[in-house]
Amino acid sequence: MAIPEDILNRIEQDFQAQATQALSLIEKALGTDSFCFFSPRQLRCAVFVARGDLGVLQQALQLGLTDCRDLMLWGEYSVHDGKYVRQHDWNLPFEPVKVS
Repeated sequence: MAIPEDILNRIEQDFQAQATQALSLIEKALGTDSFCFFSPRQLRCAVFVARGDLGVLQQALQLGLTDCRDLMLWGEYSVHDGKYVRQHDWNLPFEPVKVS
């Protein structure tokens, strides 16, 4: 699977000097046989929750390999008043970075 441009841009933005390492972790996960495959939505969830932290990215990718539904819960939902509320729809691309 080719990694969509919006995800590559977000990796560059969030991981900066460690972007190559982040991309390597993602490519390794993409090459792994598991119950779940990584869709663009799942990759966006992993990159989003990592927020530039390679350790968290690795955890998110491992979670995606174990059960991708848990990764999507982590990346798209938050708890409000004891209920899960969807905050993001990572079926949609990340917004372009606005440079002023």
